[in-house]
Amino acid sequence: MTLCNGSSLKFFRIGTGLLLLCHGLCLFADFDNLFGHTGIIRPEIMNHQANWLPRAEVIRQFIDTHGVDFNVARAAFGLYLTSVVAMILGARQRTAAFCALLTHTFWVTNGPIYGLDAFTSIALFHIAVFAEKDDQSVEVFLFSIRSILCLVYFAGGIEKAMGVAWWDGDAMWRVMHFSERASFVRPLMIHYPFLAVAAGIGTVLLEVLYAPLILFGNSRRTVIWGIVMMHCGIAVLMGLEFFSGLMIILNLSAWTAFDRSRIFERVARLSSSRQAFHSQKAES
Repeated sequence: MTLCNGSSLKFFRIGTGLLLLCHGLCLFADFDNLFGHTGIIRPEIMNHQANWLPRAEVIRQFIDTHGVDFNVARAAFGLYLTSVVAMILGARQRTAAFCALLTHTFWVTNGPIYGLDAFTSIALFHIAVFAEKDDQSVEVFLFSIRSILCLVYFAGGIEKAMGVAWWDGDAMWRVMHFSERASFVRPLMIHYPFLAVAAGIGTVLLEVLYAPLILFGNSRRTVIWGIVMMHCGIAVLMGLEFFSGLMIILNLSAWTAFDRSRIFERVARLSSSRQAFHSQKAES
């Protein structure tokens, strides 16, 4: 698929920004409990897990020695949300993305780090580094994102394939039992247990074969639809909506060319077919 004036990178920037903004607003009410220095996880524990990363807690302790009471993590979070909004609007988006990346690292390392946080850093880094109006820059952006996705899915698939839980359906049963979101699927799995086995094996094969099928085969669209459906299932059954949304945005940005001329052409074709249908209906 060919590029269209950096439209893939623009879609990536806006889509990622909107998702991160929604995620940040959802965290706002419980931010101090999750990432504050008096939160659920004590800072002493996080010092051992992220001691090489810039952390708001380190700055807070330094400020406290000078008798100043200032919530560094919340300030970094507020600047992060402001930077994300600027990134969405395209106001010096690369500078805004870099600021969002830096402030995200400051406050997120005050709490437990999940897959969403890692991919958020990857997404913000790419938005900060690559320019939308430079075709060569967009080419490198696509190569980088595609390489990361191929490596991540292949490594994840190999790790799943090395155990037996994904081959005998045990991994899917665990999801069904430990996730309240999956309660509506349990009766179906009880009556048709082969569905859990099929879902587990299908996930392993999709991740392991992701790179060769999407790079060398004629099944790119099928693989993309499979990945989108897999992440939609993760969002519905496990409640990981933001992680799944970001992974879908990454895949669509990497492998789909957003050609506005083609979109307008399809819309015009659809409207002309509607007019022809209504005219034939009127004549009859």
